[in-house]
Amino acid sequence: MKPYSFCVFAAFLAIWINSSVALQKLDDDTFEHHTQATTGSTTGSWIVSFSDTADSKMVLELDDNTEALREVYAVPAWVMRSESPQVCKRFGIKAPETWLFHKGSMYPYKGPEDGASVLKFLAEVSEGSHEGIKKKTPPEPTIVDVIKEKVLGMLGMKSDEL
Repeated sequence: MKPYSFCVFAAFLAIWINSSVALQKLDDDTFEHHTQATTGSTTGSWIVSFSDTADSKMVLELDDNTEALREVYAVPAWVMRSESPQVCKRFGIKAPETWLFHKGSMYPYKGPEDGASVLKFLAEVSEGSHEGIKKKTPPEPTIVDVIKEKVLGMLGMKSDEL
């Protein structure tokens, strides 16, 4: 391998490693693909802040604690609520809040907005301490759900009115 080829490879590897530990931004197009929230398969646990801004206290805390969160097998991420209406609708997100997606279930995080408290919460969930607040993760809407919602919208109705 030529010396400059090795340098290019090393630079690419460094960028790839650093991007894999960064706080992940998710949206309507990427949420299920990355988190696999419905099944809880392969990608592990995700602690996701649904926020109105990139500089909210919780988003900044998750960003500052990315390495510590990864060490306990939780991927920190955030969703800009205004850019992700389908994800917010799916999970019933109406205000900024944070959820842990773990093994096909979701747990609301209501604690202080600091890294140590989030890490403690993750440990408690892993130990089974928060079973009372656990909810089954709702599946992604099917194409039939989307069409039904559009038709009902044209008729001035909502799906819960049927």
